Amino acid sequence: MLLRTLKTGLLLCVLASGVSCHSLLPKHWSRSDIQNLQGNWQSDGFGLALSIDREDLSLYNITSEGCYPEPVTLSEIAYELPFVDFISDSKVRLGDAPEGGFNFTFDRLDSIDSVCTESLGSSAVDVVKAYAGTMSNLYPFFELHNINDWSIRTQRAIDTVKSNASDETVFKALVEMINGIQDSHVGIAAQLPNGPQRISKRHLRDLDPILRPRYEAQANDSSYRRFRQEFIKELRRKTQQAVLENAPGQLLGTAADGKLIWGTHAGVGYLLIHQFARYSNTIDLDTDLAIAANAMDRVVQDLKNADAIVIDVSLARGGFASVAFGIASRFAPPAPETESKTPIQYLSHERKVYASRNPQWEPVYITASDRPTFAGAVTVITSDATTSAAEEFVLAMKAFPQVKIVGTATNGSFSDMLEKSLPNGWSIGLSHQVYRDAQGVELERQGVIPDTQLPLFQAIDQFPQTIVSIVKNSQ
Repeated sequence: MLLRTLKTGLLLCVLASGVSCHSLLPKHWSRSDIQNLQGNWQSDGFGLALSIDREDLSLYNITSEGCYPEPVTLSEIAYELPFVDFISDSKVRLGDAPEGGFNFTFDRLDSIDSVCTESLGSSAVDVVKAYAGTMSNLYPFFELHNINDWSIRTQRAIDTVKSNASDETVFKALVEMINGIQDSHVGIAAQLPNGPQRISKRHLRDLDPILRPRYEAQANDSSYRRFRQEFIKELRRKTQQAVLENAPGQLLGTAADGKLIWGTHAGVGYLLIHQFARYSNTIDLDTDLAIAANAMDRVVQDLKNADAIVIDVSLARGGFASVAFGIASRFAPPAPETESKTPIQYLSHERKVYASRNPQWEPVYITASDRPTFAGAVTVITSDATTSAAEEFVLAMKAFPQVKIVGTATNGSFSDMLEKSLPNGWSIGLSHQVYRDAQGVELERQGVIPDTQLPLFQAIDQFPQTIVSIVKNSQ
């Protein structure tokens, strides 16, 4: 199972229920690419292996408990990873774009059997083993969540499904294995006889204690996850109204399917960002980048005379990191006129792939966009609902000297979500990267600490008015 730098749990077309890659026109590799890719390959850090010939491709998930195939065609891989870079005869990089996209590095293998020594089928026991091995090999944060008995949990789950191999029992056994983990990128999606089931380990340390009692106090057939989503959606609507639609606010524009909203309030610009993906009816990085770029041209133009700008990501979930960086680049100070025209690179953070065979910290830099930018003071509002790509956006903004962060610590779920399949066709998600800030502090679960801490959810019904106060005080 493949992924992009999409940090919300949205699936690629080869994974998503109800979406067919065959209905899309694939971007074909060249004849030369296919010729040179023939053979066997192992990924660095994602538990994947490929076997390719002129017409066919086999994709395998490799775990310490065994390996199992993934039903993907050559055309589908070529569509998802059209960019090919032969680093050497024995190393290749496959990705969705030369820059700014997601890339896998593969090393050539003599044989798939060298890494696939034990095969797993679709039995209940093998499904548990596949999940246990995937998490054990790729998940970096067991210790952080006080999970020190993974092998015991695995054996307990195996014993459970041996005695009852129904889909419902298998699903419950997997869910019990991750009990205690609070990570927005850990989850399981299953197709059960009574319909699809999905468990997400997303946890909002400040908001959940307030919302849970409200959920439990009312008769509600929906899940708590759905209840929370609807509550946040309504909170966004009320905040937009309080800041931009009530005097002295002025709504100037919306874009990206309503996920970017901006205007002014008492001379201060206000940009409300809901998330950093799905800016159209497709899940496509290039489309979202283009929409975000055009929208930010309008934002900068409309707010160019503002005393300051407040960017509100307090209720923002994830998306594409590249989209987040593109928006952040509109606020990066350009090189001074008296110096070289070479753009200044601002160190945002560093990251590494936990399960890589040679894990290295990779620096992430932000430079000023060559499209219109805003040079004034900026305040960014954050909370524990600020998650994933939204947190990378905050890190990028924090690197700029004229930016201050206000609110509470972000969620602390930074890693791209790695989407994998299980042998029975269910899908799972997990974190697989470690992030640290420009000062070397690892950030998972802790989140980005604001410059000025202000509890936003303490008086939850006054949340919109709290945001209005922050905007007014940002001049």
